[in-house]
Amino acid sequence: MRYGTICKPCESVLFRTSTLLLVVLSASLPLAVESQELGRVGFGAAPLPAPEGDPLGGYGGLFSRNARGTRDTPQARALILEQSERRAALVVLDIVIARPDLRRGLDGWAQQNHVELLALIASHTHSGPGGYLDGWLAERLSSGRSIEGRGEELIAAARLALDAALADLQETRVRVSTSDVSLAVNRRDGAGLAADRLAVLHFQHPAGDILAVHYAMHPTVLRPSSRLYSGDYPAVLQRVLGERGFRSLFLPGPMGDQAPPERSGSETRDSHLERVGQALAEAVLTGLPDAGFEVLTRLGSRVGRFELPAPNGRRFCALWWLRPFVSGSLTSFLSDSLEIQVLDLNQIHLALLPLEPSLDLGRDLQANWPPDEPTFVVSHANDWTGYALTQQEYDTGGYEACLSFHGRDLADRLLETSEALSRD
Repeated sequence: MRYGTICKPCESVLFRTSTLLLVVLSASLPLAVESQELGRVGFGAAPLPAPEGDPLGGYGGLFSRNARGTRDTPQARALILEQSERRAALVVLDIVIARPDLRRGLDGWAQQNHVELLALIASHTHSGPGGYLDGWLAERLSSGRSIEGRGEELIAAARLALDAALADLQETRVRVSTSDVSLAVNRRDGAGLAADRLAVLHFQHPAGDILAVHYAMHPTVLRPSSRLYSGDYPAVLQRVLGERGFRSLFLPGPMGDQAPPERSGSETRDSHLERVGQALAEAVLTGLPDAGFEVLTRLGSRVGRFELPAPNGRRFCALWWLRPFVSGSLTSFLSDSLEIQVLDLNQIHLALLPLEPSLDLGRDLQANWPPDEPTFVVSHANDWTGYALTQQEYDTGGYEACLSFHGRDLADRLLETSEALSRD
């Protein structure tokens, strides 16, 4: 295990506070574990709790949005990678945001099973189980009224999925494919940058190949009026891929300003959801090449960490007006530091972020890696510290800027840390 520390000059203009100048980079897996032995991969899934009458997570408000049924059962989906007796794991839950207490609930499992990097990722569906966050502001922002034991139930489902993935480990080869797809729209600017490509991390497996599908678009096809549990369009995507013999999980990209297409006048809510999910599935399937797999010979990780300033509501936003009443709740809800995990598979990189960047900022982060090294910028990993925008986007204002709790300089801090990680 190797550790290193990088501290930028204390006169940095970023945040203009000495408490923000710590960047810690640690390699919890060697960066070049090379072997002619094939790496291994495993997949597992387990249902999340979906009791009728309990709150749905997403679309905050003064009152809980209670479930009246289930369209498709929300799930935990896990992917475990192994190389030379070292392991890394991703587990994606159909919930609106990840939180550190959920991630910490898996520490014991990771230690017991010798997993050296584990990321808990929220798919960001706005129709998954809620009730797992405590505190008045947290309940209003996203989760609905708190349900005793709900967080423990989510952790238990994640453990079941991880156990299934561990039992499923088989030798594998890996490749990356990309496809053009025109579905997302920029919700801040209808003529602005929109996600027009998806990427797939494809693992061979004798029990059914595994696809990790990466796309930047909010899973909000189901609107606030819906009262049904659902993983939203990723659930349709995963179902269609399953019908074609693939096992899959969804990795949310930099979706901060990316919305799904509007429903046409002739579509029902359900047919709209099916159209979006099936279109993404078809893009995935048509983009899969016939060759290009390579042996998984390298498994590595890096972690970058820096302290965040106290949250400061943007002027004239709702939380700014309400700051005398909510500042304490907001401070206790948000973490005081930010951690970026990077998982390396050969020359492929997954940058796992605990926030929600705009597409433009996501592409800036991706550009820190060489263009011939495929890089997945993944949102909603292990925590949610708000939105992150470029400085120009922050100055323009809007909903996302109001929920960028740590100011306009956060983008530079993210880029600085990402660049350091890419060089490590």
